[in-house]
Order: sequence, then structure tokens, then C-alpha cells
Amino acid sequence: MSAKTKNTGLLKNLIIIFILIGTVTTVSGAEDVNLDISFEDSLIEPGDDAILKVEIENEEDYDISADVEIWVEEYEDDGDDLELEDTSENIPAGETREFNYTLNDFGDWDPYRCGTHKIRVEVENEEETATLKISGDDFRIKISPQEPSVDDEIKITIEDEYGDEVDEEYIRITNLDTDDSITEKTDSNGEFSFTPDEESEFEDSPAGTYEVMADNENDRIESGYCSTRKTFYVVDESELCTNFPIIKGIVSNPDGSPATEASVTAYINGRNSGYVISASGGGYAISPGNVPKSGSVEVTLVATDKTGYTAGSKKVTISCGETKEDVHIRLSEPGNGSFCGGGVKCECGDVLISSHIMDYDLENCSGERGILIIGDGIILDCDGHVIDGTDIWKTHGIYAENKENLTIKNCILTDWTYGVYLGGLGNSTLINSTANSNYWGLYLDHSLNNSVTDTTANLNYYGIYLRNSLNNSVTGSTANSNYYGIYLQNSSGNKLAGNNGSLNNYYGIYLSFSSSGNVLTNNTVKENSDYDISVWACDNVIENNTGSGDMPIKFFNSKVNLKNEILSGLILCGADNSSIDNVTITGSDLKNNGVVVFETENSNLTGINSSNNYIGISLYSSQKNILAGNTANSNRYKYGILLRDSQNNILAGNTANSNNYYGISLYYSQNNILAGNTANSNSNGISLSYSPHNIITNNTVKSSHWGIYSGSSSNNTMENNTVKSGVYGIYLKDSSSSTLHENKILSNNIGICSEDSSTIINSNLVCWNANLDFNSFDWKAAFGTNNTCGTGNWNDTGKTGCTNICPSPGLTTTKSQKSTGGRGSSSSIAFKKMCGNTLCEENETCENCPCDCGVCPAAEEPVNESELEIKKCPDSCSDDNKCTDDHCSGETNYTCKHAPIIPCCGNNLCEKSENCISCPEDCGNCRLEVICTKDAAIGEAVECRVTGNKNNPLPDTTVKLMMGNNTIIKTTGGDGRITFIPENSGIIDITFEKSGYDPAKINVSVTPAYEEKTVFNLITKSKFELVSILILTIILLLFLLFGKRKRRAALESV
Repeated sequence: MSAKTKNTGLLKNLIIIFILIGTVTTVSGAEDVNLDISFEDSLIEPGDDAILKVEIENEEDYDISADVEIWVEEYEDDGDDLELEDTSENIPAGETREFNYTLNDFGDWDPYRCGTHKIRVEVENEEETATLKISGDDFRIKISPQEPSVDDEIKITIEDEYGDEVDEEYIRITNLDTDDSITEKTDSNGEFSFTPDEESEFEDSPAGTYEVMADNENDRIESGYCSTRKTFYVVDESELCTNFPIIKGIVSNPDGSPATEASVTAYINGRNSGYVISASGGGYAISPGNVPKSGSVEVTLVATDKTGYTAGSKKVTISCGETKEDVHIRLSEPGNGSFCGGGVKCECGDVLISSHIMDYDLENCSGERGILIIGDGIILDCDGHVIDGTDIWKTHGIYAENKENLTIKNCILTDWTYGVYLGGLGNSTLINSTANSNYWGLYLDHSLNNSVTDTTANLNYYGIYLRNSLNNSVTGSTANSNYYGIYLQNSSGNKLAGNNGSLNNYYGIYLSFSSSGNVLTNNTVKENSDYDISVWACDNVIENNTGSGDMPIKFFNSKVNLKNEILSGLILCGADNSSIDNVTITGSDLKNNGVVVFETENSNLTGINSSNNYIGISLYSSQKNILAGNTANSNRYKYGILLRDSQNNILAGNTANSNNYYGISLYYSQNNILAGNTANSNSNGISLSYSPHNIITNNTVKSSHWGIYSGSSSNNTMENNTVKSGVYGIYLKDSSSSTLHENKILSNNIGICSEDSSTIINSNLVCWNANLDFNSFDWKAAFGTNNTCGTGNWNDTGKTGCTNICPSPGLTTTKSQKSTGGRGSSSSIAFKKMCGNTLCEENETCENCPCDCGVCPAAEEPVNESELEIKKCPDSCSDDNKCTDDHCSGETNYTCKHAPIIPCCGNNLCEKSENCISCPEDCGNCRLEVICTKDAAIGEAVECRVTGNKNNPLPDTTVKLMMGNNTIIKTTGGDGRITFIPENSGIIDITFEKSGYDPAKINVSVTPAYEEKTVFNLITKSKFELVSILILTIILLLFLLFGKRKRRAALESV
């Protein structure tokens, strides 16, 4: 072979080698991209979808397939990062594409794990991070006994944030020392009990640190609850040392001098051993108490100080009977320590473990809490300093739960959801503190025998709020300029005395339906927008309270005879057989208060003047009462006189004029008599809604948009009423079997208007109504006779039009006229020209004869001519959408409205109360989430776990194992798991099927018991390994090439 031929062959081989090297470089190199990530909403509630937007710009001049990895940092229990996604996305040359990833779709992501999570996205050579915060309520987890032994029956109770037991809740109990765990459900009492040394999973090593996690199953997800964890320690007393070890040493200040006012606490395995000793002169000697007989235990010593330094700590490993000398603990300069109290300054979010006096402010705290109090008997004296938040939802300025004998004083809390939250508290005191500009100023929840004194809660939504709390006292406190001043919900036996609740947007003091046995005395509640005091439970004592205008508010829950009084407000609650006469209710210029009658029977209310108030006179759930000769004019909130859920009452001779909306209103009230009342110049003179079997007689209604209105109210009688000078005289809607008899309906826009109503209409005078005397699109089964009218589409029985025709205004006539084209057929009615004949005649005006012509409209409120047009609703408003409420009425200006029904299955929105089970139409079919052992060897067990849309196990799922031509069918057990042992190597295709769920497929690779390290096996590993293999291959080719040349050279030389 010539040298040229040999060199040519060498050149070809080198070219091939360089091509291989270039290929390797291309495979291992990263593409140039720009990356931007963000969350659609970075603050969500538990269970909500977290949408991560990833925007990738391809800077190359060719299409790429970009590798995308999504990680959540420090998410694993050991602090490691957790990979959520590893995929690739195709991006054309020079273009930017946006991809949305839903974190809830990733099997390892817990959407109910509250807290702040940092999400990292890696794309080729770029990475970015974004922060997601999941904020919700924690379950309450109670362990009994608190320090159990291995042979104790341990009861675990799960409660919601209100202290109510949560049944059927999944809990996982794990021995953290062995990683053994069990998963169970709570019973109907929210409880589950177990004994560690009798539980098969724990009996081999029953002692140690345990963790309980409430997994947030079932409908708790919709309530915004987090997955909640709590740890406790189980001891084996037979293995404990009786010869206590001793630790000795000194506590020093940051400058090295002895810390003469320090104390030392011992913690074993992260739990407080209960041993605390003062470091007299800086020196201390402490025993951590019970430690194991054999082996050693880690003890953490925490030194706290009263002089303002941050706590110091030291870890010591010690054994039974051992003494450790010269263990030095140094305090630090003030900083952000997790424990505070005594002389240790608190930072935002710190845990107060001992009494403390603040000489500093905490400002702009951005976490969930300002200070958390975890011990009984602690005194927190803020000494007038501020604990300030940042207006983030579900945050607490001061938080304490299930504690006794706390004292919180001289604190100022601002810009929190809860200024002070005290849950399950007993025998504690809040003194001289201020909670302004929060949502709840002070929130006392499920608490007993506590005292709130000289505390201010202004400019909140709720000032002072007691929920399910008993026998507490609130005295000398102020709750002004909130929406609700002092609010009691389901709270009884409490004392409210000497407080001020004024200038609130709704109520000064509010007692809900289940709040009874409370005593309210000597409170000042003035200038509140609605009511100074509102009470919905009768079994309370309310005395000597001052309302708006510095007038008394009187409350009676038994028979009373009251007359000749001027009051700010009057409340009758269960005050049967009472008599109220000649009483004037005068609230404030805000038009608040009024007369409130609740659950009261057989009482007489006469001569009352309740005008210019919130509601003049209101009756709730009251019956057989008489309201006569009362005046209720110009009241601010809709009603002059209101009857709600009240029956068999008589309203006679009352005046209810110029109220904001209704003169007299009956709502869900029946069998009442309204006689001889006047209701002028209201939007709605007399209104009946869902109120049947009432008698409306001899009433006068003038200058109202609706004179008498009947909505969804049947079998009512309306007779001898005069309705004049309005838009609609009598308006009937969805009201059947009622009777209109001998009414005078004059000079309105429309006299009688009927909509979907069947009515008996006899002997009514319906005349001179500007557009139509009678109007209906469908009179249905309505009928009647002997009516007098002029225009409209009504026909008396056997007549065309009305029996009688209206005379011309201003004329006296007895001439019979034959009706044609809808006008009356005859009349024998004579009218004499005079003011008072119900006719607005020539030379009569609203100024010189308001009785006939009506009250003149105010100059600043001219009549809207469009209102006088005849309008009607279409025959149907249906939009063929079951998720809208289709309606039309005068209140909608006779146009169809389609209000969305929320939630509704079928609106293409998967709402919070819906899921793939309850509404696949919106949420799609449920997906099976499957986790299997990915790789196994012959003879090794393969386990698969199948869960549903809420991570709940799915039993009875059909599982098909297909390998080659063989198919094996199994079903999952009650825990959603199956286990099988493969007998042959290869790929097993596994299909999971369950009714109502989309099928899922997964592959499992089974290798021989000993897997040969073949080139094929190596190539299927990572890119790094692939590169390494190619480089080794190139080196081998070079070696063979040059080796061959040497052998040929040697042969040629021979």
C-alpha cells in the first residue's frame, strides 16, 4: 500500500472522528433562550389551581426542542428540592411561546400545603424563580394524653377552625424515627385512637417522635383548609433512665460578661422537657429529665434573657447518669429569634414563650402573625407600642389559642385581618389596648370567662366580635366607626357594660339569633347608620343604654304598659300582651332606629310617631297585634311599616307617607287586616309579597309609583280603597284568586295592571288614568262585573268593556251611554263639581286641591315622561341556558335580564363546589393518578397506587397487566393499591380503568435479576453518559487505527 493511500485512509478516519465529536457537542450543548415566568395569581387558597406561565424566547435561527424542568425549592421533608415536571417544548426559530402549567396536575404537588413556595423553572441554560403563597385555615389537632407512653391509648381529635369536630377526615400517623405510618379516618366525633405497641406498623419500635397530618379530604377542601401537621413524642417508660443526667455551665452576654438575669430551658428531640432553671450569676445546672437507659440523646438548651438580648442555644449529647461541665451559652445582639419573651425582643412572627414588656414597635410585618403566644399565664405588655401588619388576608396581630390566664395590655394593633385573635381562651384579660384598621379588631372565639377592659376597636369591619363565647365581660371599651361595633354571634352569658359603640355603618351593638342570657347595661351607642342596638334573641337583659340624640333605648321581653315617652329606639322581644301608647321615636339626623317588634303577640301599639328613622315600625314573627293611629313617615330604609313572617295582625288608621320605598309592606305575612291607612308619596304605597289571605280595605294611596302592589300573593281582598295620581293604581303579578271590589282607582298612568294573575274584579271605579284604565297582556281567568272604566282591554262578564263608562272630568251626568270599542255601556253616576269629589276638575290643581289632584311633585324631581309609557315584558325571557336566571319585571324596566346562577353545572366553569365527579360537564372526566414502581427486577415486588381527583385512594379499580401475549387482570384494594411480582423481564404495559374516570396507562421495565452492562443499557441513561460513551468509542477507534498502522509498519520492515 502506498503512503498516499494510507494517508487518505487516515484522513477519512479523522474526518469521521471529528464528525462524531461535533455530533457529541451538538447533543450536549444548550440552546440560547430567554425565559420569563409568573403566576396568574400568586396568592391562592388551598385547593385552588396554581397556573404557572412560562414564556420562552428562541434566540436561535433554527427550531428547537427546549428542555423544561419545574422544581419547588426545599419542598421535601428533608429540605431537598422536588422536581415537578421534566418535559420539552417545541419553539420555532426566533419566536416566543407561552406555556401554562397547572401545579395541581403534578402528582407530587400538594395543593393544600399552605405557606410560601419558591418555584424554579430551568430551560436550557436559563433559570427563573417565582413565589407562590397558599393561605388558608389550619385544622386543630389535639393529642390526648399530651405526653403518652407506648402502652397508652392515644386519642387524636381533628377540629375545624371553629372548634367543631371533623368526621370522616383522613389522617396519616407517622413514626418519624422509623418512617412507619398508618392512614385512617376520624369517626363521627372527629376522633381516632390507637395504642403504639399494639399497632402492627409501630409495635417493633413504638417509642419516638410521631407526626399527625390531616390530609384535607372531602368537602373540607372547599372550606379553604390546609394540610395540617402536628408532632408529639411517645416514651417507653421501661427504657427510661432514673439516674438523671446533669448539664452545667454559664450563660454570657454578647460581650462575654455573665448573664445574671437569664434562664435556661431544656428541649429533648425538639420537645420541651419542662425543665427551666434560672442562671444565677450567669451559672446554671439543669437536668433534661428522663432520657433512655441506653444510648444517648440530643438536648438543646435555650437561654433567654430579660435585658433585651436575643436567645442563645447550645446542643449537647448526653447519656443516662452522665454529667456535662462547662457548657457555655452566649446570648446574641437583638435580632430575629424564633423565641422571644422575658428580656428577649420579639420580631415579626416570633413565638412568645414568657412574659414580656415591649419598648419597641413591630412595623410592616408581612407574615401571617405578629406575635404568637404559646404558654399559659403569660403577660404581654406592649407599653403603648405598635404591632403593625400589611393588610394581608388571614393574618393575626396577636394570636393565642387554647391558653389560660393570659394578660395582654397596652398594645396597638393595625392593618391585620384579626388585630387580636383569642381562640379557646379562658380566664384571660385584654386591657387598655387598641385594634384599629383591621377587618376584625378583637375576635374572641369559643372562649370562656375572659375580660376585655378599656379597649378601643375603631375603623374595622367588626370592632369587637364574640363567637361561640360564654361568660365574658366587655367593659369600658370603644367600638366606633366600624361597620359593626360590638357583634355577638351564638354567644351567651356575656356582660357588656359602659361601652361606647357609635358612628358605625350598620349597628352599634348586634346580638344574633342564638345569643341569649347576655346583660347590656349603661352603654352609649349613638349615630349608628341602621340601629344603635339590634337584638334577635329575647332572653337578654338590656337596661339603661343611651342611643342617638342622647335619648334612651328601651328593651322589653315581658308585658309592659308604656306611654307618653320620647325614646331613641324601642324593642319589644317576646313582650306579649303589652300596651304602647303615645310614644315618639326620634333617632338622629342619620335617620336610624325605630320600633322593632319580634316574636310578640296580643299587644296594642297606638299613637306612636316613628318618623325620620331607619324603619318606622317593623314586626317580625309576631301575631295578633293591633297597630292603630300610628305615624311612620319619611323613614330612610325602604319601609314605613313592615310586617315580616307575621300573621293575624290589624293595622288601622296608620299613616305611612314619603318613605324611601314602601309605605306599608307585608312580606311572607298572611291573614292580616289593613284598614283605613294612608300611604302617600312612596315608591310603593301598600305592598304584598308572598303574602296571601289578607284584607286591604278603605285605605288611601296617592302619588306613589305603585299604589297597591301584589306579587306572588293570592286570595287577598282589596275593597273600598282609593288609589290616585300614581303610575300604577293596582298592580297584580303572579297573584291569583284575589278580589278587587268597589275601589276608586283614579288619575294614575295605568289604573289596574295584571300580569300572570287571575282576579275577581267587581264594582270598581277605574277612571281618568292617563294611558289605560285596564291593562293586561293576558287576563287569564280574571272576571267581574259592574265596573266603571273608559279605556283598556278589560271586558265585564257578558259585556264589551266595562258595564259603566267614566264621565268626562268636570261634568255632571246621569245620561246612559252605550259602550263601543271598549268604553262603558251605561252610567248612572253623578259627579258634583267640588274639591273632594275625587275628580281633578277645571280650576283645580295639586296646589289648591291636592285631595283630588294629588300632591304636587317636587320641583327638583320632575316626572320622567318615559315612565308614563306603557311597557311590557316579552312573552318569554328564556335564553335556553340552565345556568342563568331569566326574569323581567318593572324593576328591570321591562327588559329581560339573564343573571348568572353561581355555581351551576353547565356554565363551562369548573367552580369551587364542583369537581369531575359532581360535574363532569364543566370539570371533565376525573383523571386517575397512578404511581408505580418504575423499574424492577424479576422476583421483586412492583406496587402501584391509584388515587382520584382529591388524592383519595380508589379501590376496585380494574388493572390490566399486559406483557407480550399475556394479560393479567387485577383490582385495587381498599387503599387503592395493587402489588405483583413479575416473572419475566421486559416491558409491562399497565392499564387502569374505573367508571367515571379517564383511563390511565403506565409502563414498568423489568430486568433480569442480574442486568448485563451492555452498550444498549448504557445508552439509555443520561446525556452525560451518552457523551462519555461516544468519547470512549472515539478513543477506541483511534487506538485501533494507530495500532493497525504500527503492525503494518512492522510487517513491512520484515
